[in-house]
Amino acid sequence: MKTLEVHLPDEIAASLARHTTDAEGFVLESLQLRLKKIEGEEKLAEEYKAAAVENESLMADFKYVDSEGWDNEY
Repeated sequence: MKTLEVHLPDEIAASLARHTTDAEGFVLESLQLRLKKIEGEEKLAEEYKAAAVENESLMADFKYVDSEGWDNEY
């Protein structure tokens, strides 16, 4: 386990004290939630990149069909 010293501005410390008696647990939970959000955003970015590559491949597969003069009328 790692120890981390945190210096809180007075107004954050006061707000924290109003909402919980377990400041350490609150901070740990907040860090876990924030890290999970960051990791989710990173995973989503990777998935978007992979989808873009797949989309390029699909577009290449259909480039000749797309240029056959379809007039978009149904």
